[in-house]
Amino acid sequence: MSTQMCTSSASVGGTPRKLKFVPFELSSRERVLRHEGVVLPLGGRSLDILINLAEGPGEIVAEKELRDRAWSAAAY
Repeated sequence: MSTQMCTSSASVGGTPRKLKFVPFELSSRERVLRHEGVVLPLGGRSLDILINLAEGPGEIVAEKELRDRAWSAAAY
């Protein structure tokens, strides 16, 4: 596997608006994931989880935090 590069662009409140991990680009502002420029069809919960994980690269994210972010309290 080739070496992959991860970069982020300007942030708001410490959260990057765009995160690039070649060949992907995640835009939290637009709420889209692109692969080589093509938007991938991801649902809202999948994007919520991906954005949450991307906000703290290398950090452990608690299951409760992921659930709270992606599902309402009534869902579980």
